[in-house]
Amino acid sequence: MAKHILCIISIFLLPFMVFTEVKGAKKSYGIYDSNTARKLFVFGDSYVDTGNFVHSESYKPPNGMTFPGTPAGRFCDGRIITDDIASFLKIESPTPYALRNSSNMQYGINFAHGGTGIFNTSINGPNMTVQIDSFEKLIQQNIYTKIDLQSSIALVNAGGNDYTNALKTGRILDLPAFMESLVEQMSVNLNRIHNLGINKVAVGLLQPIGCLPALNVISLRTNCIGLLNLVSKDHNKKLLQAIQKLNNQAGKSVFITLDLYNSFLSAIETMQKKRAANSTLMNPLQPCCDVKNLGDSCGTSENLYFVMSVSAKISSMVKQIPSVTTLLLLFFFILREVEGAERLGEVKLFVFGDSYVDTGNLVNSISYKPPSGITFPGTPAGRFSDGRVLTDYIASFLKIKSPTPYVFRNSSELQYGINFAHGGTGIFNTLNEGPNMTVQIDWFERVIQQKIYTKTDLESSVALVSAAGNDYATFLQRKQGSMRDIHVFTASLIQQMSINLRRIHGLGINKIAVGLLEPIGCMPLITAASSYDKCLQPLNFISQNYSQMLLQIVQELNKELGKPVFVTLDLYNSFLSVLATMQKRRSEDPTLMNPLKPCCEGVSTEYYCGSVDEKGEKKYGLCEKPEFSFFWEGVHLSHNGWYGVYTMLYSSLRNLIQTKL
Repeated sequence: MAKHILCIISIFLLPFMVFTEVKGAKKSYGIYDSNTARKLFVFGDSYVDTGNFVHSESYKPPNGMTFPGTPAGRFCDGRIITDDIASFLKIESPTPYALRNSSNMQYGINFAHGGTGIFNTSINGPNMTVQIDSFEKLIQQNIYTKIDLQSSIALVNAGGNDYTNALKTGRILDLPAFMESLVEQMSVNLNRIHNLGINKVAVGLLQPIGCLPALNVISLRTNCIGLLNLVSKDHNKKLLQAIQKLNNQAGKSVFITLDLYNSFLSAIETMQKKRAANSTLMNPLQPCCDVKNLGDSCGTSENLYFVMSVSAKISSMVKQIPSVTTLLLLFFFILREVEGAERLGEVKLFVFGDSYVDTGNLVNSISYKPPSGITFPGTPAGRFSDGRVLTDYIASFLKIKSPTPYVFRNSSELQYGINFAHGGTGIFNTLNEGPNMTVQIDWFERVIQQKIYTKTDLESSVALVSAAGNDYATFLQRKQGSMRDIHVFTASLIQQMSINLRRIHGLGINKIAVGLLEPIGCMPLITAASSYDKCLQPLNFISQNYSQMLLQIVQELNKELGKPVFVTLDLYNSFLSVLATMQKRRSEDPTLMNPLKPCCEGVSTEYYCGSVDEKGEKKYGLCEKPEFSFFWEGVHLSHNGWYGVYTMLYSSLRNLIQTKL
């Protein structure tokens, strides 16, 4: 039965592979031409892995009983989609990377690994980035020529394990942002594979996860879980848009999609119709190989058995897994929240502060020079990071695009708000020339006077306010490091911030997110003195004191107004929490990057991230994997770092929209 459904799915997918007509290949289906130049390179998870997960159930009975007759590394009784596509290309299935040697790589390599995903999962295996790293190393070893690569095909399929892992870790709590980050990373991966020389890339869309037996058990396997299938549909919609964009950029159809979603549903529907006509046929939503106890898997020696039609057993399994019910309810509430957020379509975001929230106002700065923006949007775009910053994530949470930087107000759309934040500035004037927060609010007031936004626009909008780091940097530099009168300075900062917050509210904004001060003693610029070993606590005490005083002022303002206008975003504890988590993981795996160390830094103290010499040569170095870093450079966070902080702020951000849903 498993073989039958795979065949049906392959039939549905073959029309998508028409582009792969093999010139010179033998015409007999299944007859392989070892001299063909065409090769297949595979990246992804267990749906396409043919043997890399060596110490797994895929190498235990009853896997492989249909083909090749014995366990051989496939999570199936027989062939999987990789085998069918290789057969369609008239080649043998490519060798698993784990089993490679000098004589068995003529048909390509399969880098896919069961249990892995686009990002890291709970399985200790190579995520897709690492799989592509392995591919790049083989190319560097000159195992394949440029012609080999140009005439070859890549198969890419992953995502399911990412969503499963997100449920376990809590990242699913912000489904829209998580989904966007997944698709964005997939887009980076696809572009990288193409840049390594592959001109044809087949990309699997996400299967309908609500139909998988591990989850549809909650319905006694009578039907798919529609809410979970909505996740797959939304993911696929975003992935299709990303692929279309990549093809437009390439100027040709490099990437084609394999619609696993509709292929699965069509195959299931076909089999259900046949079963309706013949009740002796097996329910296609029921697995062929099942287990007696929850937590076991097909291939667990003492618990393995083959399911017939035992409704009582399925019912008892449902009772064993309240966690499944919990996860489904969690998805339900997440999706309800997303649907509610969609109604925020008219909300606008107005941003005030420094480089932590600036998305493009400091035009003549390193934020517009490489390597800024290498993760997102792929080129320097005015953010002090390799990718997104806090503003982008909050905009995504509000279901809008990031607001236009003020400097581009005359050339861009303003329907999502305006970002007045300016890198290097503060609550007061700093050592950097630029508009302090008072001036930024002046600009906002002028925009309102120009009637660009209505009173209703403002009342339904949100303001993001974050600054003070540069104020303390300026204070300490002017005082030559002395902390004398620091308490007086903090009091003056808090007083001015209170004035600023009142003023923003007075201009019509009824929801204002206020960032507490990050732990400045953890900045790489500071921790470099200890070889990035630990944060400098005296400076963190400054952040703590400021944050406590600001929190008190916000509470007083809300009490005075009689409603929760102001919501604090605890950057201080969010930073420390994410750093602690990353440090704990590094203690378990020393190969991981030290989170206190910046990803990008100058080759010596006279240079910085983005420096070039008079010949235009780079004078900075990058970490091997920016996606695993916390800090981008001396004081700014990486795309990954900001995402981690953002997930910690999720509950606070909900307070911004709870009155609107």
